[in-house]
Amino acid sequence: IEIWTWNSENPAERGERTHILQGHTLKVDEKVVDEVAWNPNRSRLASAGWDGNVIIWNATQGGDPLHILEHRDEDGESTIVRAVAWNDDSTRLASGSEDCHVRIWDTETGILLHTLNGHTGRVTTVAWESGSDRLASTAYDGTIRVWNAREGGESLSVLNPGNLPVNSVAWLGVRNQLASACDDGKVSVWDISANTEQPVKVLDGHLDEVWSLSWSESVERLASADKSGELRIWNCDADPGEELERVLVGHEGEINKIKWDPTLTRLASVSNDRTLRIWDLNHRGEPVDIILNDQLDKLDWPVQSLSLTDEKIRFTSAEIGGKIRIWDTENGNTNSRLTLEGHSDDVGIIVANKQWSYLASTSAGPDEHGIHIWNALSSQH
Repeated sequence: IEIWTWNSENPAERGERTHILQGHTLKVDEKVVDEVAWNPNRSRLASAGWDGNVIIWNATQGGDPLHILEHRDEDGESTIVRAVAWNDDSTRLASGSEDCHVRIWDTETGILLHTLNGHTGRVTTVAWESGSDRLASTAYDGTIRVWNAREGGESLSVLNPGNLPVNSVAWLGVRNQLASACDDGKVSVWDISANTEQPVKVLDGHLDEVWSLSWSESVERLASADKSGELRIWNCDADPGEELERVLVGHEGEINKIKWDPTLTRLASVSNDRTLRIWDLNHRGEPVDIILNDQLDKLDWPVQSLSLTDEKIRFTSAEIGGKIRIWDTENGNTNSRLTLEGHSDDVGIIVANKQWSYLASTSAGPDEHGIHIWNALSSQH
């Protein structure tokens, strides 16, 4: 893992490497890191590896790993870790692995607190409910399980959307509800408190696989996006058959990320057609703003990290060959704020922490298998 810094006051300045963090090991023809996740207070990073380890790092100071969390199957062999997630106060870390288990870790001590058993396929997603000890996990067995991550033990609920792989889950705020999306184009809404095996609502209408879900607490609406590039906005409180409020059409490729503005009625969508669109629910018709333009025609993955506020939109992009750009959009104008150069091959993952003071990025190149950490606040570490 490499640590980088740059001067945010001078967008033309290139980032400089300040630390190299080493911990994950590599086997031939394998990726080393499958996922990285910042903790909510931005100072620590968790990386999940094909070596069977989750490593917790102090990303702002560098040095040796704080904790190496080993994942071993029943035969004592390492098992690939596919998912990691911090809880709200950063005291617990959940991980999901190919041995079908979900594990809960104490992030201060590195001690394994609970091994949650029940899935019969590799675990693909773990998601904490905000302000709660409840955790949702998805797996290749086609089920969603909800756990009490503090107490451990058996799952509180087992949800079966139809024996299909679950592509996305989203907690619906404080409503005791969870939404899930599958390859059949249906979005299911589950009442966790009812402890029922059937969804309370099935939102049907997508004609292709649904890949992304996003819940807006401010407007209490659920957004779903599918492989064809279509967005749908749902009112989960409406009468059966009346939940669909809006169909947003404009993208010409698979939508891989959607995100609500936390305070306004705007929704951002990112597509493989190399566009980012901003939709305003108070505006009917075409999207209000199309952010990406011809200057971004060399992008590999157009947009990864993304944030919306009432003042600006900020996002990152990756160009073929390993170059990363940070963009700001204000008053309808989009400008490249900073260019980060250091990867020797195409970039795989870019993740910004909540405050956008640090970025983590990975590359799938044969000559680099670490994580680059970029400090956006100053030119000195």
